[in-house]
Amino acid sequence: MTILVTGSAGFIGFHTTQKLLQNGEQVIGIDNFNDYYDPSLKEARNKILEQSPNYKLYRGDLTDLSFVQKVLSENKIDKICHLAAQAGVRYSLTNPHAYIQSNLVGFANLIDEAKKNEIKDFIYASSSSVYGNNEKIPFSIEDNVDYPVSLYAATKKSNELIAYSYHHLYNMNCTGLRFFTAYGPYGRPDMAYFSFTKDIIADKTIKIHSHGQMKRDFTYIDDIVVGIIAALKKSYPYEIFNLGNNQIVTLGRFIEVIEQELGISAKKEYLPIQPEEAQITYANIDYSREKLNYHPKTSIEEGIKKFINWYKEYYQIGTQTKNYQQQPIWQKTKQAIIDFQNLAPFWPKIEAEKINQLFLDLLVDLTQDIVTGQKETNSQIMAKIAALESIILIEYDLNQVEKQRLDLMYKNIQEIKNAK
Repeated sequence: MTILVTGSAGFIGFHTTQKLLQNGEQVIGIDNFNDYYDPSLKEARNKILEQSPNYKLYRGDLTDLSFVQKVLSENKIDKICHLAAQAGVRYSLTNPHAYIQSNLVGFANLIDEAKKNEIKDFIYASSSSVYGNNEKIPFSIEDNVDYPVSLYAATKKSNELIAYSYHHLYNMNCTGLRFFTAYGPYGRPDMAYFSFTKDIIADKTIKIHSHGQMKRDFTYIDDIVVGIIAALKKSYPYEIFNLGNNQIVTLGRFIEVIEQELGISAKKEYLPIQPEEAQITYANIDYSREKLNYHPKTSIEEGIKKFINWYKEYYQIGTQTKNYQQQPIWQKTKQAIIDFQNLAPFWPKIEAEKINQLFLDLLVDLTQDIVTGQKETNSQIMAKIAALESIILIEYDLNQVEKQRLDLMYKNIQEIKNAK
């Protein structure tokens, strides 16, 4: 079976595509790799997917009707899993047109072309945001969702209405999935858990809205994907499902778990709730259990642990000391140079050309020593290492993580010099 997954390089799209490929499906991916957050993370996800011969990517935007027509005309697609969207609640306050274009125009283009190409099964991402400040707890799919508190939520409610009309008019099978605060490895940097982790490591103050009393139904990505796959298999005529964890956690408790996994106490600034934010999200998943056999299993403690482990590995946090200790002096010298190069973008006050030339000269010397079999560091290299040391000792506006990495390189250089 061939499934079109939009937003395949996005957080949920990536994990969904990865699972489909593991299940032996053919996947056509679409992503525009926009810069709402760091595109390099999207590229990293996509690189993993491209290891499978059953994955084919189209780079483009769903708001471009001719692009959508091209993708659907070139491939025999059995089902569509539409996960692409302009995400984020707060961003919709300052960039409303991005949501109108992506979440409404893009959605309309795709579902209409699906109809024209006789693709009957259309599964799409909605959001728990549609519930707004719903007073009935937990949120049920039977609740009224006519009062969204953000434009993002309004666009997702609109998606559900458009999908129903296409089901009614053209007998398409349309299933909407209301995701509840998905989190996990390869997540979105704009999400609170991601930015909190980054700032806590960097020794920056984290801003906590609603004084930490905001409650969320945090749902681990693997559980979300199980629900998506089930919806694709079932392809009901028309349904809406909640995909949540059916457990609420205060934002304060969520931060505590992150602190515990990092072993770092956060600096906190407590702020009032924002008008575009719901005070609570809490999914009633009884209907999802019944129709999708959906049973989320991941606790917040287990999920955050997996995310933190991924974060440390992906961003190479806390690995340098161990690596240096295990390497001989010769390897440490080369590693220090590589690390120094990687950190160069953080130092805007240093002239890039001078740094590049310094490293180039150093690498040439090291290469010559490798060729001649020389294991000792010669005086010319030592002089250049001293030059690196002088740069390291200059004060720069670095965050805590970058300072820690600089300290490691400084200690490494000292060890090389002491070994001489």
